[in-house]
Amino acid sequence: MSASRRGGEPASVAFLTPGDPRHGVTRYANTLAAAVEAAGVAVVHERPRRRGSALSTIAAASRARRSSLVHLQFADRYWGEGRAQVLVVLALRLVLWNRTVVVTAHDFHAPPPRRRSWPLRQLSEVARLRTAYGVAARILLGSVALVLVCSEGEAESLAWTRPRRVQVVPHYVEGRRPLPHGTQTQPPGGAPAGAPLVVLGFIHRRKGQHLAVRALPHLPEHRLVLAGSATPANAEYLESILAEARVLGVEDRLEVTGYLSDDDLVVLLARARAALVPYERIAASGSVATLAAWGVPMIARAQRALDDLARACPSAVGLFEGDDPSALAAAARRTLASPREAQTAELARWADEHSLARTARRHLEAYRAAEGRTREDQPEIRRWT
Repeated sequence: MSASRRGGEPASVAFLTPGDPRHGVTRYANTLAAAVEAAGVAVVHERPRRRGSALSTIAAASRARRSSLVHLQFADRYWGEGRAQVLVVLALRLVLWNRTVVVTAHDFHAPPPRRRSWPLRQLSEVARLRTAYGVAARILLGSVALVLVCSEGEAESLAWTRPRRVQVVPHYVEGRRPLPHGTQTQPPGGAPAGAPLVVLGFIHRRKGQHLAVRALPHLPEHRLVLAGSATPANAEYLESILAEARVLGVEDRLEVTGYLSDDDLVVLLARARAALVPYERIAASGSVATLAAWGVPMIARAQRALDDLARACPSAVGLFEGDDPSALAAAARRTLASPREAQTAELARWADEHSLARTARRHLEAYRAAEGRTREDQPEIRRWT
């Protein structure tokens, strides 16, 4: 194994991803890699030429193993579809067997039921492990030096995979981009009249834009902006949203922006009153981090990935349960009733505590500990290799 630097950080870190830059998990890894490199550690990027190919993965992992530590990301179907992800994970573990491997696990949201009797709990876990995702998760997370998650709730949610070691490193918050010259921002006392509510992200059913539109009749004083575009595969979903808006009589208060440049996005966020976050699942959510960076209050579907943020920002982050649009609207009214200045201050503290630089330092500390444990395990590894 390559020696670590004198300060204890790994000599180099290989960030290994399937490579699709459109995937939020890939963007998370790339942004984190840039922050680790800015902290003074050599970083390399590796990716298979073909996602889901065990042979391509072996080639990429063989290049990555030249680094002293390899950092992977894992989420359902991220490395391949169905059984392919099991073969890919096996290939990763084979090639990287005697290297320090750290995995950030995303999107674990369904722990085995707690209130069922013992036999039913066992059946639930067996059913989960029969899926390719379950098998791949058990193999990977149960064998690497360290598993990182973004919240305590997510750590609980992946307990069924029996990871060897888990550590929480909260999601980073990127710094604000400079606003284009002449952009009108909100006055200190709060949002101007007509400031919109926004839903940030690609138009996709799992983002829950339809629920935000259904809540709009319960929020007659607000406009709604869906800040994102739909891929051809989701064009039908977008059409259904627009059709439902017409039926509900809110089409004049609904805007779909399509793709936004970075400048256009920050202008919208600077003017927004709040964001609706009805996402069904969150995996490495850059959208939530972007909203926090700009101090935009959020009304979000309750899920474990948001537990820590909601506790730290009680007036700025309102939660609702289920798929009832009236529950979303009620949570929005409660959040919108809080003073905007207090909400902005809460989110600013969160953004400072979870800046990219601080998050990179937390990762370097985790890397040092993982490499130390791997060195301790070397005698055992050598017996099997």
